[in-house]
Amino acid sequence: MTPHRLDCLAACDIEEAARFYEGKRTGLGATFRIAVAHAFKRMVAAPEMFPIIRSGIRRCLVRRFPYAVLFHFDGKTVDVLVVTHLQRQPEWWKKRIGPKRED
Repeated sequence: MTPHRLDCLAACDIEEAARFYEGKRTGLGATFRIAVAHAFKRMVAAPEMFPIIRSGIRRCLVRRFPYAVLFHFDGKTVDVLVVTHLQRQPEWWKKRIGPKRED
């Protein structure tokens, strides 16, 4: 299994979304966290199977929720950069990641 790192802001993204879903229905926040954890498992098991959406940034969709995990894979480590809603301001993450990365 590929080692991975979780950016502290990506961890905040997860917690913010989980709180939102928990406010909608008790237990839904935990369900969201589990879905994100499953996305992480898929990413670290086979990071190169996910599409590159911008210079070295790959996207893994979170099942059951309109979210994606954006990550960089350098051939050794998966760096989770952003967990983003796919419909609310879908391009905001580009500001967080900054200039295009080189592979």
